[in-house]
Amino acid sequence: MIEHIPLSLHGNLFRQISTYTDENSLVCINIPNPEYIEYAREHEPKKLQTIDQSVQLLPLLQHLEGVGFEMIFFEKYSIWVREDYHFMVFRKRCPFAVRKLKDERKFSEKVINKIERNIDKLRYS
Repeated sequence: MIEHIPLSLHGNLFRQISTYTDENSLVCINIPNPEYIEYAREHEPKKLQTIDQSVQLLPLLQHLEGVGFEMIFFEKYSIWVREDYHFMVFRKRCPFAVRKLKDERKFSEKVINKIERNIDKLRYS
């Protein structure tokens, strides 16, 4: 619901969130696509709440990266019209370390992961 918080307060918001998170925390953000907000503002203003605002991705990323987060997932998805929402997941940035998945996953997890990757290939191709 950060589209309802004034953009000028986003820096403080994410600084506060960063104080409550650690390397195991995930921060999920779900916002209307800023292009959809701009379209609605011009063509269907009655559909918007007074406080709805466009949250552009670059400033959002800059705020989050500025307090030590990194994006690990991004997806556009559709509720009312095609790609009218964005969903993102962030975590605290940590140093890169080589960790072999074969040492961390059970056989069943490897099989499930392989199936999910193949489903994603079909879905996005």
